[in-house]
Amino acid sequence: MNMSRFPIRSSLIPMFMLAIFLMLPGLSSGRDIFVNNKTGDDQRNGVGDRAVAETSGPVRTIRRALELARNGDRIILMPTGIPFHVCRKTAGCLPMNTTP
Repeated sequence: MNMSRFPIRSSLIPMFMLAIFLMLPGLSSGRDIFVNNKTGDDQRNGVGDRAVAETSGPVRTIRRALELARNGDRIILMPTGIPFHVCRKTAGCLPMNTTP
């Protein structure tokens, strides 16, 4: 088939490939996991900054957020006025400042 007879088709192929290439980063982007140490619950999935259902909403602890996190995810600490504490087996609990 002579592609010069079909200039529109031959120009659509590179545009189609470019569109696929530009969509790839969006497919692999992470999700946001919300942590609220005041109203969160570690039985929830961390999706959303407010509880929508019994299982959907912010988690209470950073530890639970880390358990749920996958590569590319962001953990968002909600400003509640209550300091977050991160506990490690070797160092004990350390307060975290959440104000920008």
